Amino acid sequence: MQGVGFVTAWILGLLLTAYAFACINLHVSGRMGRLCSVSNYDDVVYLNKAAHVYFKAKRESLAAAATELFTRNLHAPFSAFNGLLC
Repeated sequence: MQGVGFVTAWILGLLLTAYAFACINLHVSGRMGRLCSVSNYDDVVYLNKAAHVYFKAKRESLAAAATELFTRNLHAPFSAFNGLLC
């Protein structure tokens, strides 16, 4: 059982390291990267699509929103999904 504790500690350490890395990068980007600048056209399109999917889920259902997000021929479905998370 000692091996299980080591693996759990290892996974927890990796998750904490990834979290710290993401926090540091978001902080730096917010001060002098893309997050501190005005959104460009692509960013606005992705956020607009994310809002469209969000309100479709609110009006109809989560399944309808997932269908909209994953079955339509989107230019960048992952970026629109990231916009939903914001």
